Amino acid sequence: MKRLTRISQLIAVSLFLSTAIFAQNTFTHTVKLGETVYSIAKVYNITIQDIYNLNPNAQSGIRIGEALRIPQKGQPAGHHYHTIAKGETLYSLTNKYQISAEALTSANPGLTADNFRAGQVIIIPDSKQTATVSNVKNATTANPQKPKYREMYTAKRKETIFGIARKFGLTTEELIAANPKMKAVDYKLKKGEVIAIPYPTSEQPQNTSSSQQPATETINKVLSENKGPEKYTSLSVGVILPFKKGNNESAKMIEFYQGILLAIDKIRQEGISVEVYTYDSGTTAASMKQVLNQEEGLSSTDVIFGPLYASQIPVLSEYCQKRRIKMVVPFTGQFDAVFKNPYIYAANAPKSYQYGETYELVKSRFASYNIIILDAMENNQNDKQFTDGLRNALKTQGQTTKSLSLYADEIAIAKAMSTTRKNLLVPTSASIKTLNILFPKLKSFTEAYPQYEISMLGFPEWQTYTDTQLDYFYQFDTYIFSPFYRNPFAQKTNTFEKEFAQWFKKPLINSFPRFGMMGYDLGYFFLKGLSQYGSSFDQKINKVKTIPLQHDFTFTRCSNWGGFINNKIELIHYTPNKNIEIIEFKNER
Repeated sequence: MKRLTRISQLIAVSLFLSTAIFAQNTFTHTVKLGETVYSIAKVYNITIQDIYNLNPNAQSGIRIGEALRIPQKGQPAGHHYHTIAKGETLYSLTNKYQISAEALTSANPGLTADNFRAGQVIIIPDSKQTATVSNVKNATTANPQKPKYREMYTAKRKETIFGIARKFGLTTEELIAANPKMKAVDYKLKKGEVIAIPYPTSEQPQNTSSSQQPATETINKVLSENKGPEKYTSLSVGVILPFKKGNNESAKMIEFYQGILLAIDKIRQEGISVEVYTYDSGTTAASMKQVLNQEEGLSSTDVIFGPLYASQIPVLSEYCQKRRIKMVVPFTGQFDAVFKNPYIYAANAPKSYQYGETYELVKSRFASYNIIILDAMENNQNDKQFTDGLRNALKTQGQTTKSLSLYADEIAIAKAMSTTRKNLLVPTSASIKTLNILFPKLKSFTEAYPQYEISMLGFPEWQTYTDTQLDYFYQFDTYIFSPFYRNPFAQKTNTFEKEFAQWFKKPLINSFPRFGMMGYDLGYFFLKGLSQYGSSFDQKINKVKTIPLQHDFTFTRCSNWGGFINNKIELIHYTPNKNIEIIEFKNER
């Protein structure tokens, strides 16, 4: 009996140790809107299989709010991830991990007083590295040979005091204090001038004991402070796109740039000085490196728009991250750098984020509808991914869907319909071929069976078919999900198109979307935001209010150490009384 008791104790101890080791080697991630297993794996620099190994049920799909176990294996050397627990504060974390508040917030640029809450995942930097900084702080006499300045720097053409300070991780006040001549009223930084680069305040010797902990008020200040000017009165903009190919693609890039120029003209009329540096990016990573090696002017820009090609993004991302330059990627949404670089803004959200937003809109807008998925029998994986995901998203809240072939006869269609509820039809294809089959069939069906109420849900591409399908859109109460919408009947649209033609002696290209409008919307959003909020731009990015011509923006950080993704999705509603209604998603993020 004693032997059995002893074995039971050993098993209990073994299970306890196994659980403790498991807990230390994993952390919890709560699934957010639009996230996929792929995007979560990229955020934490692990593989999809790593997530499946710890969360087998994730192979059949993940849900918003679901807690996933994530392995501690993809973080930078010496660092690890931590899920903030209920009741934890920044102060308690600095005590627990023996690191400074500055080190913690530096590793998590997206962490603020507003979003420091339970469930958030943050990076805990290596305590040995931060201990080295702490030792420097306390060694007031141990290192008398340490030079007064970190280095002497030669200013380049058109560099600014703020730009140089930002390049070296300093505040403007720290840089000016090390160079008293800058305090003069008539001082102007010139090319070739040699200036002293001091050590950051966090590395200066101080007479504080290593056992002293920062007060709670100091912690809150660290979370909320923003170094640099609160507003920008002058801005420097870079545009790096393929302009010289001479084909339709380069024509669109030129038009996008011309839209940015119109945005710059508007912001100049508001009293903001703007300099523009424009470069042809070529088409390869090598040609992008060649552009960046030119350095002149580009290194001191506040924001860079580009590139077009995904293969060039890693090169430009590394350049911008090193210099803390905001990098706006206007076109592709399929790139990984946004998960690692806090200075990237993905203006075009990945499909998974667009779909996730749309699912939430559908669940709230069509909760009482009889939803029918129409199989168009076309081999388009993106479109099918959307409808498959919609079916699963509705299933999680207990809402069932029906399936029906696009080629079904009237009897089969009537059998799938409901007479007591409204019916929402969702085709599995965005093609014009599908609409050319579907709409005439529905028109014939509703003439034979007028008792059924029918609405349609379609894809962004459907906006390009309005010339031939608009009457059908109105007749069948059509909703189109899209990250952008150009209203051809709006006064602001007509005014812009006339102004564009006057400036550039040509009309906008008839494309989807309009690239000139896209350049204007994106350019004005960032220029307006930077001029309003300066160094607080990231924290106040969703307070930037502009009147979009075509693209609106709702940027959200993908992690506390990653960049921003535009999650803006709208439903464009073509009503039976021939109005166009824009329905926005208003869920709290």
